[in-house]
Amino acid sequence: MKYKVLFLLSAIMCASNLQSISFITTAESISGNGAFASVSEGFESMLYNPAGLFSTPKKFGINVLGSYGVRYFNNTFSTDDILNIFSIGDVTEIFKKKSEDMNSYNTNFDMGFDLSLFNIFAYKKLKTFSFGFSIQLKSSFTVTLGKELFSAFTNKLDLTNSLFFNVSSTFSQYLDLTYSISTRAKFLEKYIKIFDEIHVGATGHLYLPTIFLNMQGTGEIYHKDPNPLSDDFIRNVYPFGIKIASNISSSGLVQNALGSFGYVLDGMERDEKMSNIAKLLKPLLFNGKVGGFGLGIDMGFSFVFLKKFTAGFAITDLGFITFPKSAAGEINFDFDMTKLFSSDSSSDNENYNINDDISSNVYLNENGITWMTNLTIRTGIVWEPFDNKYFEFLLALDLSLSDFNRLLNPGEYITFNLSTGVEFTPKVGIVKFPLRSAFSYNTQANVPSFSMGMGLYVGPVEMEIGIKGLEALILEWGAKEIQIGLDFKFEFD
Repeated sequence: MKYKVLFLLSAIMCASNLQSISFITTAESISGNGAFASVSEGFESMLYNPAGLFSTPKKFGINVLGSYGVRYFNNTFSTDDILNIFSIGDVTEIFKKKSEDMNSYNTNFDMGFDLSLFNIFAYKKLKTFSFGFSIQLKSSFTVTLGKELFSAFTNKLDLTNSLFFNVSSTFSQYLDLTYSISTRAKFLEKYIKIFDEIHVGATGHLYLPTIFLNMQGTGEIYHKDPNPLSDDFIRNVYPFGIKIASNISSSGLVQNALGSFGYVLDGMERDEKMSNIAKLLKPLLFNGKVGGFGLGIDMGFSFVFLKKFTAGFAITDLGFITFPKSAAGEINFDFDMTKLFSSDSSSDNENYNINDDISSNVYLNENGITWMTNLTIRTGIVWEPFDNKYFEFLLALDLSLSDFNRLLNPGEYITFNLSTGVEFTPKVGIVKFPLRSAFSYNTQANVPSFSMGMGLYVGPVEMEIGIKGLEALILEWGAKEIQIGLDFKFEFD
């Protein structure tokens, strides 16, 4: 049974290596579980709602290489499931239950990984308006595997009839250069008198894609006659072959730059058993004739009423990334697993060449491709009943729709997110201790999630940590989404 687990995990990772609502941003927003359409001020306003930039009580802020974060999610296996998989011998029931859930909700296996490092933020508040800029390096990977693959594990991989499934994957990384501006819309306040203050803001984006890979394909797992010289579990339990027929597109600054230095994979290409793989990778990953750029905009509003409430609405990352030229191709392979797992080098399998199972037709796509950025629509409200010299308190609620770009891949979907959070900040002179806790539910991980965070503010120096996925500590529940973020920043009165 352990081999069944290893095979499943290997299949997931193989698809992953070819290539979100809750993209990693800052520790403060992670600990608030994304409930920031109305709360956002300062650095967070440039990420969630640019209207909040003018609401910022500070006059100047800078965050240079001070935000770090990582996020992993999947919609099927919780941390509890993973522990059970490795702690018990027979996991057929676990896969059966997950397969039944997928069929009930008509969903595939979906997972992703985001990384945020070396970001730069700065803003300045003037008398009538505020402006800010940021440089962010965003890395994101997603993979979707057809639910049919998991159904096989409930039947002990009975391949009397071939098993067909779909697979899609995207890996993208880009520099996001932004400029934000915000002000108080006093002319609107004259006509809409129910609000004490109305703030508006906008952010412009220049996207510079460094790496882009997108793969869509179909797969088949089929029965093979057992090879007497294969490993025991292949010979006796899993004699099968795997076919994948896929279409792949790639582009970006990295491919262009590396391609300019010549053939990086020359050595690999001269290896008889790896030459086809090298010929496949070279034009896809090291092509000096591809590249791209993109443009986008954020728009936001915030409305203060009854002195204690603020409502917010924002549309972020409304834009595109275009690649005038890209590397593209049709890539097919048919692996005989009974030969790949052979344990006897004296057999005919010693001469087995993986090249024989790979065929490809990679070319330069002169028509190019266009990729939609992660459009997100947010709305929310915050209540601040107390704010005195001893402590601050606020309660926030947020709704959002995001990941519209994933609609470009068949079988993928947009994400709905509900978040609510609370923040309590004791104050002692110039020292503050913000404590945050939040709850969210999103349809991407498809499970409730809890987060918490804390900070230490000493004058202009601010340090924070945020963690999402605390449900991992709840027995027989577990987490399907984990986020961790750290901030080190400066804000001056």
